[in-house]
Amino acid sequence: MSAMALQFSLAPTVPMSPTPRIAHPKILKTGDLSSHHFCLSGLVVALCPQSRRGPRSRGTRCVAQRATADLKAELLSTLSGEDWDPSRVEAAQRVEDIVAELTRLYQDARLPPADAQKLLEGKWKLLSTFTPGQAAANFFSLQDWQKYIFGKGPSPVQAAAFTNNAVQRVYQVLDFSAKPGRWYNVIDATPAGIICLEADLSSTDADINFQWTGGKIVIKRPPWSQKDLDDPVRLPYPVPFALLGDRARGVFETVYLDEDLRISRGSKSGSVFVLCRERSTLPMEDAYFPS
Repeated sequence: MSAMALQFSLAPTVPMSPTPRIAHPKILKTGDLSSHHFCLSGLVVALCPQSRRGPRSRGTRCVAQRATADLKAELLSTLSGEDWDPSRVEAAQRVEDIVAELTRLYQDARLPPADAQKLLEGKWKLLSTFTPGQAAANFFSLQDWQKYIFGKGPSPVQAAAFTNNAVQRVYQVLDFSAKPGRWYNVIDATPAGIICLEADLSSTDADINFQWTGGKIVIKRPPWSQKDLDDPVRLPYPVPFALLGDRARGVFETVYLDEDLRISRGSKSGSVFVLCRERSTLPMEDAYFPS
């Protein structure tokens, strides 16, 4: 045997590492969102080692998009269902958890300012609003409006949605074509009428800057009658916004936005508003929103 052959035969044998096995993700319950997202993300990283490097890879983006789509579908299904009741602690907590996760995912996929403003414009229907740890306010109480404007009181619009079971009868209309832009905050109280608060509007990135300028109460049917008035009565909303200066200003931070879902956070009380795109004509729309 040659010296070279002897050297090769005496060389220590290095055992080959077994091929790594990738565990299949288990089937998780809908509520186990964080585990679901972690499991899918881990699978993508294991199958695509290059996804560990650099900014978000195509695989990671696909996982985030799928998680966002699933969350959005669950949120819209929950809030649009006939059984939705914000007083149910478990249901309300689930909505809050979904909103938090959508907000987190959106931070990595924010839209350019020009695209965001295009999506913001139009009609939006309130689905849910909440401010953890704060008491409700009365929409028709001047005292509660004073607390909201001057201090850190909760939003009376939020209170109207919850306490009057009118969560799907509150609308926002954003019109950037006007100069300055206009914001109409509408409470549908038909057949009696509507309440509309108005604000000047501008946007910074995807956030909405507003200043309340006035409002109106339009009475279509008196409470003592079963018949509509021939000509609705228009009354000014009894809050002197013009005298409040900076205290009538605020910001709606956009924490999630796509073609048909918007989630915003108010600057005054931290209230979170979940809205969906409204494509139909609003109640008494011609009374407050120019065509």
